[in-house]
Amino acid sequence: MDNGSFTALVTLDISAAYDTIDHSVLSSLQSDFSIDRKALAWIQSYFSDRHSLVQVGRSAACQQPCIAGVPQGSMLGPLLFTAYISPIGGVVRGFGVNHHTCADDTQLYVEMADGALDRLSRCISCLQHWFLRNHLLLNGTYGSKSEAIIIGTAQRYAQLLQLSQMSLAGSCATVSESLKLLGMMFDRTMSFDKHVSSVVCACNFHMSGLWHLNPVSCLR
Repeated sequence: MDNGSFTALVTLDISAAYDTIDHSVLSSLQSDFSIDRKALAWIQSYFSDRHSLVQVGRSAACQQPCIAGVPQGSMLGPLLFTAYISPIGGVVRGFGVNHHTCADDTQLYVEMADGALDRLSRCISCLQHWFLRNHLLLNGTYGSKSEAIIIGTAQRYAQLLQLSQMSLAGSCATVSESLKLLGMMFDRTMSFDKHVSSVVCACNFHMSGLWHLNPVSCLR
């Protein structure tokens, strides 16, 4: 934005990410992160002897061994998932694309110069194949949780033909005016007006709840 350029940002969403972590991640912990001996054995014990079942009332199905995945809501889950998909950094950088990852949230962004969207499209296509080879699946090519946005200054936007879709990796991604990243609302001009509005709405909602609990204290 400071350089007067537009930035294309795409967020990728992985389907059932924590449920599909291959337990072969243990080998990458040793080779890529130098985790071995007692630390590796401790993580090995975290994976081993886990079972799942479905229970309705007093009826329960037979237990099945968990050969993949980590427990939902666990402290170690996001760390192991980050280690599992760490090789995608090299894949993305190979296309000259920037990226941020936080557990199963991945954002790709590139300055919109000549050929930039083509590089971004080829990068996403390559990532799709990487995920498939490693037993992970993007929600469609772009699912309901995967979004795209073009970021630039308001002055530059006045000169841009409005884009409603971007063709990336063989699919059409809808270009949004804003999207939510890790709890923050980002709009296309980075004004944060929509984020402020969402915070105000959340505050008003909780304040109305407090009013019903004790209207006198709210007046004070």
